[in-house]
Amino acid sequence: IITFNLSENGTIALMQITTYYLGDLGGAFLAVMGILAVLTTAIGLTASFAQDFHRIFPKLSYKNGYLSQYFCHLSRQILVWIQLLVGHYQC
Repeated sequence: IITFNLSENGTIALMQITTYYLGDLGGAFLAVMGILAVLTTAIGLTASFAQDFHRIFPKLSYKNGYLSQYFCHLSRQILVWIQLLVGHYQC
């Protein structure tokens, strides 16, 4: 019978089980699966948002570039702000 220590959350339990069955490569496997899950979700949301935005504002095109550059810059600034905020509270 396999016994694991009681974990605080499901992430730790999943890591313990994966490490037990797959060894040290289990953590890498979970990381790759997590990245792929997040990446496919982000791509789907971006495509969905683009279609809805084009339906609402058909005269604005992504080929113009100004609107997409603005949103790209804004999202980058938000990500940097979040990283700085999280890094400040972890220290």
